[in-house]
Amino acid sequence: MLTYLDVLRGWSPAWTAMPARLESKLARARAQDEPVLYAHFLPGLDLLLCAVPGARAPYPPLAELRQRCVESVLHALEQPCLRLETGGCWYEHNGLAVLVFASGARKRALYEFGAVPATPGRGDR
Repeated sequence: MLTYLDVLRGWSPAWTAMPARLESKLARARAQDEPVLYAHFLPGLDLLLCAVPGARAPYPPLAELRQRCVESVLHALEQPCLRLETGGCWYEHNGLAVLVFASGARKRALYEFGAVPATPGRGDR
């Protein structure tokens, strides 16, 4: 019987699900001071992407950041579910930080990270 994690591992490293959307969000996160939410990166799993304070160019290519982001998700899925539901897993790669957390914990994670959406309800999508 295949698990969700087994299916994801089958995609990596040649992972191709929505690469343009992920690269767009990675580029935005690198270019701005505010975190970028990728809601429902996978069913039930969100990402918060942001530049690491003090990081400087040259940044790695977006394809490399995309791969590191996917590796972060794979690692996070190997952690106990409670960790994803109570704060998530934090990863840093060459100037970019990724917080991987359960979609059900979005309001709490955004609040604790200080990334409360400017528009009420916007972070709930």
